Amino acid sequence: MVTARPAPAFLATERTAPQATRLAQALADPHIAQRFQDEDRVLTLCNALILCSIAMALVPVAVVLDSIAYPHLLRKFALLRVSCSLCLIPVLLATRTWLGQR
Repeated sequence: MVTARPAPAFLATERTAPQATRLAQALADPHIAQRFQDEDRVLTLCNALILCSIAMALVPVAVVLDSIAYPHLLRKFALLRVSCSLCLIPVLLATRTWLGQR
């Protein structure tokens, strides 16, 4: 018989009242809220750049797997994979514009 274990404390979705109150008080300060928003924006842009770079590098490499599994469709899959990587270039470029910085 399997018994359900309680979730670890770090996975708890509800915050305790003192923690929630401190967080609300901190974010009520406009200066701290703006700094938080700016830092979140920078980290999101950094994560987008990393994700696009990894995808652009690894998607074409999967042609090796396609050559093993579907050798008769290798040219078609290679074209699809390269075009997928090329579609990520506008995303990378957009992160460097005013629109991406918002």
